[in-house]
Amino acid sequence: MSSARLSRQRSRLLRTVSGFSPALGKIEEEFERARYRMQKERLRHLFDAGRAGKGSAFDEASHTPRIYTSRKIDRMLVSEGGWTPDRYQEWLWQTSVTTLVQA
Repeated sequence: MSSARLSRQRSRLLRTVSGFSPALGKIEEEFERARYRMQKERLRHLFDAGRAGKGSAFDEASHTPRIYTSRKIDRMLVSEGGWTPDRYQEWLWQTSVTTLVQA
């Protein structure tokens, strides 16, 4: 099992049980803040290297990975839409490159 798939499974489990426990809910919030912070750091490297799409502003672009990797999108595509986790990961890669990286 890939580390990305294992991470998604852990995240889903935490989200499920956090609804029943305020303490676990706080852990989930902390996890989401850390995830968003890491995404912004990766995006900052893209901008610093001059590889961001033309006309992209960092503050606006920083929301893109957060949106594409949100629980809601994952649930809509994988849990409800019948996509495999690998298909979602491939879509995420393609969409992120198309949206964020200078051609």
